[in-house]
Amino acid sequence: MNPPRTVTVVQLSHYLNRQGIRSLIPKLPPIKKDFTPYVFSRDQIASFFHEADLLVTDKKQMNSIIFSLPCLWRLLYGTGVRIGEALALLEKDVNTEDCYLVIRDSKNGLERLIPMSESLSEVCRVFRKQKKRLPIHIGSETPFFVSLNGSVCVRRAVYKWFHRTLVKAGIPRHDHGARIHSFRHSFSVHSLAMMAETGQDLYCSLPVLSSYLGHQCLESTNSYVRLTAEMYPGLIKDIEAVCLNVFPNLKSHGPN
Repeated sequence: MNPPRTVTVVQLSHYLNRQGIRSLIPKLPPIKKDFTPYVFSRDQIASFFHEADLLVTDKKQMNSIIFSLPCLWRLLYGTGVRIGEALALLEKDVNTEDCYLVIRDSKNGLERLIPMSESLSEVCRVFRKQKKRLPIHIGSETPFFVSLNGSVCVRRAVYKWFHRTLVKAGIPRHDHGARIHSFRHSFSVHSLAMMAETGQDLYCSLPVLSSYLGHQCLESTNSYVRLTAEMYPGLIKDIEAVCLNVFPNLKSHGPN
């Protein structure tokens, strides 16, 4: 039985037991232990953005999403939001004047505000001006990322263009290589590295980053500290004893 089905059966068994109906609860399958998040180097990020900017939109294909991709990739890397959260953004959720996003469709079901840098806000402003040139109606409830005909970006198409851009940028695509979620991993690690470079106390910053990422517990965020320590051993050594092992190093699928 695969893991998703097992989880469903376990939940059903718990429910039956709460109703007074005896039900044996199956053991969950072992968790994968060898997952290592892929983190883009800063050079890879620059190369990826460059190749994304070179993609040419064929205006004859009105369902093309290439138009939205340069802004989408920068928003994923610049905020660390999940791809589902980004594609669910509406026009009213992107405030380019006060530089923040409103995440309503979160994995954990919690609404949160995400601050944006001024440079990312400017990218969103330019993208919004470009959208106004399209022959489509744009209202507050319109998806922020759209195709040329105004339809919402389909995740399948987003993945297709992501892999094509990876190839053009010369970034590996093997089993443990880059994936769209790697933007989130890269944002987290690069943010922690920047905090350490500027002398911030990572022990105090960890809850802030955890809330920013929408994690329900600090343990998921703490795994990024370990990953940052591995990638920047000289940078993180001073805070390792205090921050690196706030939580035990449990084996899991990695941070989400």
